Amino acid sequence: ISYPEIIYDIHKGYFDAGANVAVTNTFGAIASVLSEYGLEDKVVEINREAVEIARRAAAGRKNTFVSLSMGPGTKLASLGHTSYQYLYEQYLQQAECVDVDLYNIETAQDILQLKAAVNACTEANRRKNTDTPILVSFTVENNYILLTGSDISAISAVMAGMPIFALGLNCAMGPDMMEPAVASLSNIWQGNIYISPNAGMPETIDGKTYTAKGVNTMKYLHPWLNDIPCFNSPQGDILNYETLAKSDPQLIILRVGDCTVSGGSYFRGGDPAQLEKTISMIESLDIPLIVLFSPTYYGKAELSSMKEEMRILGDVFKQRDKALKLYEYLNETETMVRNRTKNIKEKPTVLYFGLNSAARKQGGSGMVSGINTPESYIIENIVNAKNAYRGKGNRVILSSEQVYAV
Repeated sequence: ISYPEIIYDIHKGYFDAGANVAVTNTFGAIASVLSEYGLEDKVVEINREAVEIARRAAAGRKNTFVSLSMGPGTKLASLGHTSYQYLYEQYLQQAECVDVDLYNIETAQDILQLKAAVNACTEANRRKNTDTPILVSFTVENNYILLTGSDISAISAVMAGMPIFALGLNCAMGPDMMEPAVASLSNIWQGNIYISPNAGMPETIDGKTYTAKGVNTMKYLHPWLNDIPCFNSPQGDILNYETLAKSDPQLIILRVGDCTVSGGSYFRGGDPAQLEKTISMIESLDIPLIVLFSPTYYGKAELSSMKEEMRILGDVFKQRDKALKLYEYLNETETMVRNRTKNIKEKPTVLYFGLNSAARKQGGSGMVSGINTPESYIIENIVNAKNAYRGKGNRVILSSEQVYAV
C-alpha cells in the first residue's frame, strides 16, 4: 500500500527472469498479525492490493499465475495462544476477499493451524464457486518435527483426508538438511510434493561472527559436477595440460579475458604471447578448440561483443536461433535499464565493490573495478551513473581507508 511500485518491480523481476508464479507479499496479512500494528481493519485492503499488484506484473505474459501467501501467524492454537475457530475465521477472511490462482499455505508449524487454513480455503472456494488449488507446506526443526511436536507422518495422516493440491516443506533449512525430511514424506504421502528450502543455514561462531554457508544448488542437484577435474595449476592462471589431456574432452572452449585465461586482455593486463602459447599447447593435444573473446579482451568493454560469442556457440551446437534469442533477451534488458535511467540529470556515484576473502588476506577490505572494465561500462553507459573509482584495472584491492577516500 505504501510503496506498491517496489513490490511491482520485484514481481516483474521474477517474471522477467522466467518465473511462472508470483507469490503475494501477504504472509502476515491476517487480523491477528496486523492487529499488532493497529492495522486489523486493513486486512481486505492489503490482500486485494497485493493481488492487484501481482496481477499487474503478470499482465500480457503467458503461463503466469498469482499465488496468495498465507503464513502461520504469530499465535499457535496447539500451544493455547489462540483458538482453532479464530484462526479459521481469519484465514477465511483472507482467502475469500481475493481472486487468485493458488492458495499458498506456507511455513506451517501447527497441525491445528494447518487444518484451520485448509478448511478456510475450502469454504472460500465453496462461497465463491471456485476451485482454486490449495498448496500446503510446513516447516520442521532440525529433529524433523514441527515446533508443536507433531512429526511428518502425523501431518501426512491429517492432510490425507483434505482437498489439497500438494503437500511439502519450506523454510528453516537448506536443501541438504531438508533431503531426509523430503525422503520421509515421499515414503508416506501419495500425492504431489512441494519443496522450497532456504539457501543454507545461518550460524554464529564464537558468539561473534555471523555467517551463512550457502549451497551451490547446481552442484547439489547434479553431484557429478563435483567430479569434474580442475584444469588450473596451483598458480591459478596456468592451465594444467596433463590433467586436461587425461580428461580426453571432445571439445575445449577457451574464453580469453575471463577469470581463468587472462592472456591478451587489456583489462587484466595479460600477455598476448602467453595466450598464443596456451592456444598452441592445447592444439598440440589434438583436441578441437574454440577460442572466444570476452568483452574484457577489447579496449572498450561493450557488451555487444557477447553477441558474436553467442553466435559462435550457437553454430557449434547447431542452435544459432536459440543463442541469438538469448542475446536479444540480454539486449532487451539492457535497453530497459537504459530507458529507466536515461532521465537522471545528476549522475549518482557508484562503487562496484566486492567483499572478498582474498582481498582481506592481502590486507585490503575488498576489490573494485576500474574505469576500463565491463562493470564500469555498465555503470556509466547503461545505468547512467558514475564509477566512483577512477583508476584502471579489474579486481583492484583497496583498504578501508581508500574506500572511505573514494
